[in-house]
Amino acid sequence: MLATIRPRPEGDLWLAQAGVISPVLLFNPNQVRETWRALQNALPKVTLYYAVKPNSYHSLLATLVDEGAAFDEASAPEIQALLPFGVSTNRMIHTHPIKTEHDLETSVRLGVTSFVVDNLDEPWKIVPYRHDITVMLRLAFVAPDARSICRVSSAHGQKMHCISFQWQTKWESLSMACASTLERRH
Repeated sequence: MLATIRPRPEGDLWLAQAGVISPVLLFNPNQVRETWRALQNALPKVTLYYAVKPNSYHSLLATLVDEGAAFDEASAPEIQALLPFGVSTNRMIHTHPIKTEHDLETSVRLGVTSFVVDNLDEPWKIVPYRHDITVMLRLAFVAPDARSICRVSSAHGQKMHCISFQWQTKWESLSMACASTLERRH
Protein backbone atom coordinates (compact mmCIF):
# COMPACT_ATOMS: atom_id res chain seq x y z
CA MET A 1 0.00 0.00 0.00
CA LEU A 2 1.34 3.42 -0.97
CA ALA A 3 0.85 6.08 1.70
CA THR A 4 1.76 9.74 1.45
CA ILE A 5 1.22 11.98 4.46
CA ARG A 6 0.39 15.60 3.63
CA PRO A 7 -0.86 18.65 5.55
CA ARG A 8 -4.65 19.20 5.50
CA PRO A 9 -4.68 21.91 2.78
CA GLU A 10 -2.67 19.62 0.50
CA GLY A 11 -5.04 16.78 1.32
CA ASP A 12 -8.07 18.88 0.37
CA LEU A 13 -6.39 19.85 -2.90
CA TRP A 14 -5.47 16.23 -3.61
CA LEU A 15 -9.04 15.07 -2.97
CA ALA A 16 -10.44 17.75 -5.29
CA GLN A 17 -7.97 16.95 -8.07
CA ALA A 18 -8.28 13.18 -7.74
CA GLY A 19 -12.07 13.15 -7.82
CA VAL A 20 -11.83 10.37 -5.26
CA ILE A 21 -14.30 7.56 -5.88
CA SER A 22 -13.30 5.33 -2.97
CA PRO A 23 -12.73 5.84 0.75
CA VAL A 24 -9.55 7.65 1.67
CA LEU A 25 -7.79 8.32 4.94
CA LEU A 26 -6.18 11.71 5.44
CA PHE A 27 -3.95 11.31 8.45
CA ASN A 28 -2.17 13.97 10.49
CA PRO A 29 0.36 12.33 12.84
CA ASN A 30 0.90 15.58 14.75
CA GLN A 31 -2.81 15.77 15.57
CA VAL A 32 -2.77 12.14 16.74
CA ARG A 33 0.23 12.89 19.00
CA GLU A 34 -1.42 15.99 20.46
CA THR A 35 -4.70 14.18 21.08
CA TRP A 36 -3.00 11.14 22.63
CA ARG A 37 -0.89 13.34 24.93
CA ALA A 38 -3.93 15.40 25.97
CA LEU A 39 -5.82 12.23 26.87
CA GLN A 40 -2.84 10.88 28.82
CA ASN A 41 -2.49 14.18 30.69
CA ALA A 42 -6.20 14.19 31.51
CA LEU A 43 -6.01 10.63 32.87
CA PRO A 44 -2.53 10.36 34.41
CA LYS A 45 -3.21 7.22 36.49
CA VAL A 46 -4.89 5.31 33.65
CA THR A 47 -3.18 3.03 31.15
CA LEU A 48 -4.72 3.89 27.81
CA TYR A 49 -5.14 1.16 25.21
CA TYR A 50 -5.62 2.08 21.57
CA ALA A 51 -8.11 -0.28 19.88
CA VAL A 52 -6.33 -1.65 16.81
CA LYS A 53 -9.41 -3.15 15.13
CA PRO A 54 -11.14 0.07 14.00
CA ASN A 55 -8.01 1.57 12.46
CA SER A 56 -4.82 -0.41 11.96
CA TYR A 57 -3.34 2.06 9.47
CA HIS A 58 0.45 1.51 9.54
CA SER A 59 1.45 5.16 10.04
CA LEU A 60 -1.15 5.65 12.75
CA LEU A 61 0.14 2.63 14.67
CA ALA A 62 3.73 3.85 14.20
CA THR A 63 2.79 7.25 15.65
CA LEU A 64 1.14 5.66 18.69
CA VAL A 65 4.05 3.26 19.20
CA ASP A 66 6.37 6.28 19.26
CA GLU A 67 4.14 7.76 21.96
CA GLY A 68 4.52 4.62 24.09
CA ALA A 69 0.88 3.57 23.68
CA ALA A 70 -0.53 0.26 24.86
CA PHE A 71 -2.87 -1.61 22.52
CA ASP A 72 -6.27 -3.28 22.71
CA GLU A 73 -6.19 -6.12 20.20
CA ALA A 74 -8.85 -8.66 19.38
CA SER A 75 -7.14 -11.14 17.06
CA ALA A 76 -3.84 -12.70 16.09
CA PRO A 77 -3.59 -10.58 12.90
CA GLU A 78 -3.82 -7.44 15.05
CA ILE A 79 -1.00 -8.74 17.27
CA GLN A 80 1.03 -9.51 14.16
CA ALA A 81 0.43 -5.95 12.91
CA LEU A 82 2.04 -4.60 16.10
CA LEU A 83 5.03 -6.94 16.43
CA PRO A 84 7.07 -5.43 13.54
CA PHE A 85 7.04 -2.12 15.46
CA GLY A 86 8.75 -3.84 18.39
CA VAL A 87 5.68 -3.55 20.62
CA SER A 88 6.05 -5.87 23.59
CA THR A 89 3.08 -8.16 24.12
CA ASN A 90 2.91 -6.94 27.73
CA ARG A 91 1.65 -3.67 26.18
CA MET A 92 -1.27 -5.55 24.61
CA ILE A 93 -4.59 -6.71 26.02
CA HIS A 94 -6.81 -9.18 24.15
CA THR A 95 -10.41 -7.96 24.39
CA HIS A 96 -12.44 -9.90 21.82
CA PRO A 97 -15.72 -10.83 23.53
CA ILE A 98 -15.99 -14.19 21.74
CA LYS A 99 -12.62 -15.86 21.24
CA THR A 100 -12.13 -18.85 18.98
CA GLU A 101 -9.95 -21.56 20.47
CA HIS A 102 -7.52 -21.19 17.55
CA ASP A 103 -7.22 -17.42 17.96
CA LEU A 104 -6.77 -17.79 21.72
CA GLU A 105 -4.03 -20.39 21.26
CA THR A 106 -2.29 -18.26 18.63
CA SER A 107 -2.48 -15.14 20.80
CA VAL A 108 -0.93 -16.95 23.77
CA ARG A 109 1.76 -18.45 21.52
CA LEU A 110 2.59 -14.94 20.24
CA GLY A 111 3.07 -13.85 23.87
CA VAL A 112 -0.10 -12.02 24.89
CA THR A 113 -0.84 -12.64 28.59
CA SER A 114 -3.76 -10.28 29.37
CA PHE A 115 -7.26 -11.36 28.33
CA VAL A 116 -10.76 -10.03 28.97
CA VAL A 117 -13.93 -12.08 29.28
CA ASP A 118 -17.45 -10.75 29.59
CA ASN A 119 -19.78 -13.71 29.40
CA LEU A 120 -20.12 -17.12 31.05
CA ASP A 121 -19.34 -18.99 27.83
CA GLU A 122 -15.74 -17.73 27.62
CA PRO A 123 -13.87 -18.90 30.76
CA TRP A 124 -13.75 -22.59 29.79
CA LYS A 125 -11.73 -21.69 26.67
CA ILE A 126 -9.05 -20.07 28.83
CA VAL A 127 -8.58 -22.96 31.28
CA PRO A 128 -5.61 -24.51 29.43
CA TYR A 129 -3.71 -21.20 29.77
CA ARG A 130 -4.85 -20.20 33.28
CA HIS A 131 -1.36 -20.47 34.80
CA ASP A 132 0.26 -18.33 32.10
CA ILE A 133 -2.21 -15.47 31.59
CA THR A 134 -4.15 -12.83 33.48
CA VAL A 135 -7.90 -12.88 32.98
CA MET A 136 -10.08 -9.87 33.63
CA LEU A 137 -13.84 -9.81 33.87
CA ARG A 138 -15.16 -6.82 31.92
CA LEU A 139 -17.83 -5.00 33.86
CA ALA A 140 -20.25 -2.57 32.25
CA PHE A 141 -21.51 0.32 34.31
CA VAL A 142 -24.30 2.42 32.86
CA ALA A 143 -23.88 5.87 34.32
CA PRO A 144 -27.15 6.89 36.00
CA ASP A 145 -26.72 10.44 34.69
CA ALA A 146 -26.10 9.33 31.09
CA ARG A 147 -28.03 11.33 28.53
CA SER A 148 -26.95 9.42 25.44
CA ILE A 149 -29.63 8.50 22.95
CA CYS A 150 -27.81 5.30 21.99
CA ARG A 151 -26.43 3.44 24.98
CA VAL A 152 -23.73 1.03 23.93
CA SER A 153 -23.31 -0.48 27.40
CA SER A 154 -25.24 -3.56 26.34
CA ALA A 155 -22.59 -4.45 23.75
CA HIS A 156 -19.84 -5.73 26.06
CA GLY A 157 -19.32 -6.43 29.71
CA GLN A 158 -21.42 -7.79 32.52
CA LYS A 159 -23.80 -5.42 34.26
CA MET A 160 -22.96 -4.95 37.91
CA HIS A 161 -26.24 -6.53 39.04
CA CYS A 162 -25.39 -9.71 37.05
CA ILE A 163 -22.14 -10.36 38.92
CA SER A 164 -23.25 -12.99 41.31
CA PHE A 165 -22.74 -16.38 42.81
CA GLN A 166 -23.06 -17.78 39.27
CA TRP A 167 -19.81 -16.05 38.17
CA GLN A 168 -18.00 -16.92 41.39
CA THR A 169 -19.02 -20.55 41.03
CA LYS A 170 -17.86 -20.61 37.39
CA TRP A 171 -14.38 -19.25 38.25
CA GLU A 172 -13.95 -21.57 41.21
CA SER A 173 -15.07 -24.63 39.22
CA LEU A 174 -12.38 -23.85 36.63
CA SER A 175 -9.73 -23.18 39.31
CA MET A 176 -9.23 -19.68 37.99
CA ALA A 177 -8.69 -16.32 39.63
CA CYS A 178 -10.11 -13.23 38.00
CA ALA A 179 -9.29 -9.53 38.08
CA SER A 180 -11.81 -6.98 36.83
CA THR A 181 -11.99 -4.00 34.52
CA LEU A 182 -14.66 -1.39 34.86
CA GLU A 183 -15.95 0.35 31.78
CA ARG A 184 -18.16 3.37 32.18
CA ARG A 185 -20.65 3.42 29.32
CA HIS A 186 -23.14 6.06 28.24
